[in-house]
Amino acid sequence: MKAGKKLLASILALAFSLMLVSSWPGAAVAEENSSVANRFNVMLVMDKSGSLCDARGVGTDPEGLRFDAMKLFLGLLTETGNNVGVIAFDDTIRHDSGMRVINSMEDKRELVREVEGLGTSYDTDIGAAVLRAAEILRGVRAENDLPCAILLLTDGMTDFSPEDPVTILMEQSRAAAEKALEIAQDEGITIHGILLNVDGRARNGEEEIRFYTDGTKGQLETVSKPGDLAMTFGRFYSIINKTEYTGAHKIVFPDQGEVDTGFLVPGFGMEEVNIVIERDGSADGLEDICIRRPDGGEYDIDEHMIETSRFQLIKVPNPTAGKWDVTLKGEPGDSVDVCLIYNASMSVALSGEPAGGAYEVLRPVRFRAVVTAADADIQEDQLRSIKGELAVRSLADGEVTKYPMDISDGAYSAELTFEKGGDYEITALVGLTDFEVRSDTLELTIDVPLPAAKRGGVSDVFEIGSIADDVWELAVDGLFEDPKGTELRYALSDDCGGAVTLENGVLRAKLRELGGEAAFTVTATDAYDLSAQLPFRIEIAYPAAKLDGVTDLTDAGTVSGNVWELPLDELFDAADGLDYVLSDDCGGAVTLENGVLRAKLGELGEKAAFTVTATDARGLSTELPFAFDISLPAAKLDGVTDLADAGTVSGNVWELSLGELFDAADGLDY
Repeated sequence: MKAGKKLLASILALAFSLMLVSSWPGAAVAEENSSVANRFNVMLVMDKSGSLCDARGVGTDPEGLRFDAMKLFLGLLTETGNNVGVIAFDDTIRHDSGMRVINSMEDKRELVREVEGLGTSYDTDIGAAVLRAAEILRGVRAENDLPCAILLLTDGMTDFSPEDPVTILMEQSRAAAEKALEIAQDEGITIHGILLNVDGRARNGEEEIRFYTDGTKGQLETVSKPGDLAMTFGRFYSIINKTEYTGAHKIVFPDQGEVDTGFLVPGFGMEEVNIVIERDGSADGLEDICIRRPDGGEYDIDEHMIETSRFQLIKVPNPTAGKWDVTLKGEPGDSVDVCLIYNASMSVALSGEPAGGAYEVLRPVRFRAVVTAADADIQEDQLRSIKGELAVRSLADGEVTKYPMDISDGAYSAELTFEKGGDYEITALVGLTDFEVRSDTLELTIDVPLPAAKRGGVSDVFEIGSIADDVWELAVDGLFEDPKGTELRYALSDDCGGAVTLENGVLRAKLRELGGEAAFTVTATDAYDLSAQLPFRIEIAYPAAKLDGVTDLTDAGTVSGNVWELPLDELFDAADGLDYVLSDDCGGAVTLENGVLRAKLGELGEKAAFTVTATDARGLSTELPFAFDISLPAAKLDGVTDLADAGTVSGNVWELSLGELFDAADGLDY
């Protein structure tokens, strides 16, 4: 064998880590998702155009490995019950087998023989071939409702010769492709693509194949060297059939040319065992094989074998439980690679709860996997003898983590809490001896809910929080909520010149320092660095005095009988009524009652200083200072008892100019 030909078993090992769904649109939510055990409708759409291999033996698949791989793929399908069709095309459909029920190895061989001799020639019309396959599957699915898939094997280059009306033909092919995709999407048909691209000869073929695969959530594999083709079919077989294998091992024939090996069949859940033998190197490899049942009887392999230029596949349908012995004979020093691929008769249905609901980080999701077998009822004690696991694959980085599942109420169950948001693929794995059966894949989107502000904004400091000594205080955690329940971090966008602070989740604002208005934002951030913002747009109107201060009795108020009286409402502006407080009663000479300020001027002495504080209903206040220098008119004498003390007498008339007896800055009225 050429060095570029990879061992099938090691190639298949790559496939089982993919955990892709087998049908479109797949499991988009965590509702029940089951595997129909080993029964499918499959159309193989095979390119036979000249670009695969020209007259010089050059092309995208010059060695015709597509036929070897086709045989191997068909051989691995269960002996009976699958529906398979083959379409071979170039610039038109050259062969259409229709959909056939496959009930024997000979049925499979016949499909291969029909297309193997067609050769390669002419141009390429991919759209028409895929459309035919989609139409066939649509009709068959309406009858049997089995999962449907198309395996498109081509170099991806729809191409017509210059002599043809190329533009018209290309438009027709494109219209057929669009119609095929529409049918596939409507019917849930997955289209997998195999791009034949040896030596990079396929030019832009990948783009055309992705039109089908991306549109139906199918898988695209590129074949850059001949041996990759077998790998690709093995991969698709794994994806569709959800079947595990034991692992390949190399056998080197000793001097006697004979090696004994074997395999173990469990007591339930097994429909077939496939023994795949690959010749290793240039030697002929295997000369003879003998298989014995657990009872010692020899198994007749003639009717259950299919061969390719590189492989022998021997199928054992409905194997008896127990140890099977296999004896291989070959030339001493030659070697073969052997692996076992099991077709299970059991299926695993996986569901997540709450089904179809919203899934969020840090909230438990309950998974349940129900195992059923076509050949027998599975008892709970049987389940306890085999291992169940959940495989969780993060689509962000491809990392796969497995979790054990417990047995309860006749099914496997597990509860997971996702700490990271994103898209995940969840698969249940049930192990039987040397192989695993997988459920279909559940696709879950784990959301990370954003923290949220409980209100759109704050504009009134009196609606929430508390005010004391002109400082507004508010616990901001009461303004936000986080559905995840994580602790939030808070940040302030602007401290408004130092008037606003945010410490330990408490917002404080020195209202008088804000200058009448303030604008800032509080941001709450969770452990995932997701945040919510709450804007504050505050306008603060303190009660205002109409004067900066009162220093003269004539500035406001009235004097009567040496009592100065002032209704304070005349000196303050306020939307609501104000409460007034006097700072100093000046020894009882000043009183404040019912909003009226009174001062007994004669008792104040020469100076008086006090403050009136006006407070509104919101608790905001302003101060008005009063500072008086009081100089009452003064008599120069304590009294007049003798006419001679002051004034003059003339003709029994005493006359006194009062201005001579009083000191006053201004004229006096007497």
